[in-house]
Amino acid sequence: MSWRERVTLQQGNIAECNTEAVVNAANSELWMGSGVAGALRKAGGSVIEQEAVRHGPVAVGASVITTAGTLPAQWVIHAAAMAAGRPASAESVQAATASALALAAQHKIQSIALPALGTGVGNVSLTDCARAA
Repeated sequence: MSWRERVTLQQGNIAECNTEAVVNAANSELWMGSGVAGALRKAGGSVIEQEAVRHGPVAVGASVITTAGTLPAQWVIHAAAMAAGRPASAESVQAATASALALAAQHKIQSIALPALGTGVGNVSLTDCARAA
């Protein structure tokens, strides 16, 4: 099988990405508070969070997929890079990134917007996040 990957780095509002899926920087409880999760919930509707929490809680590093409400994307992949109320780590960012990409592949998703997991309330530096991803 032959395929090609392309990675583009962009700064902006992930809720506006016109991709098949967007990744939510989630906690293990899958509640959508502030940051990326809050932006996705605000733009796509509370249905995203309601669907997500039905799958939780999950282990740190795990991912679940939900519909995307009114977002331009079709899917939201909730990648748990941290436990609720606890900081993330490079290892948890690496595990969450890998599980989000595996879930996207399982669902045959070909375009995905992935935020800098763990860099907000998770306290992981952008450099450590980039190395982990």
